Amino acid sequence: MSISVKNIFIDRPTRASASHVYQIERLIISMEDEVDFPFIMGKISDIIDPEFPKQTGVKSRYKIIGQPFANDSGLLKRIVNIGEYGWYFVLLPPGTVFQDLIIQPGDLDIDLYIGDEDNCLLYSFYNSSTNRISVAGKIVQDTRSIYSKIKANMDDLELRQYYLKPCLAKTITRGEFAEPVPDFMNMDEAAGYLGIGVKTLYNWISDEKIPFTKVGRLNKFRKEDLDQYLENRTHKLGTGRGSRKS
Repeated sequence: MSISVKNIFIDRPTRASASHVYQIERLIISMEDEVDFPFIMGKISDIIDPEFPKQTGVKSRYKIIGQPFANDSGLLKRIVNIGEYGWYFVLLPPGTVFQDLIIQPGDLDIDLYIGDEDNCLLYSFYNSSTNRISVAGKIVQDTRSIYSKIKANMDDLELRQYYLKPCLAKTITRGEFAEPVPDFMNMDEAAGYLGIGVKTLYNWISDEKIPFTKVGRLNKFRKEDLDQYLENRTHKLGTGRGSRKS
């Protein structure tokens, strides 16, 4: 059994210099044509050989994305232009697990593995049908020792699914979130969608960092503008210092 893959994104937490805040380190592997990857259970290095880019000559690069891995409340949100036949991985910080995980589109294939680092769970999202995916969830402590149980039973597919399903907020149909996101949002809704505080959003408005519409005395935000802001910020912050190529 195998899957066809054209792009691989792997997000992992990394410590910012002189800071205790985790930032995002992303490995991107891009192939000109789809490559068949056999279905393997285990660590990320078992699934994708670290030497794969060098052995095959495909393009790969690391970049540090200058934003927190998750916000102060532990909320993680990613909108990723992974492309058709894209494989996206999220490695969580040690001793943590996803809760209330929401994905878009709803037909992503999801799996749960472990990372090469001790006590780190690895979530896998395979996309075969669209260009952009969205992954959002809360990072909480692994009080059920899920990592240890999966590590002790690496080839048990049913066990992985047993621990994965409670992480999901609900099943989502294509183009929908667990709760429908309005086309126009108020301050509270927009702040929640961006994963920031309302005070921070007010500061962004004052600094003209984010577009908004004035309706009477109210500030309104278009969903497509917020999505575009997140996408532009990710590309802008990911193309500077800290990037390296294989």
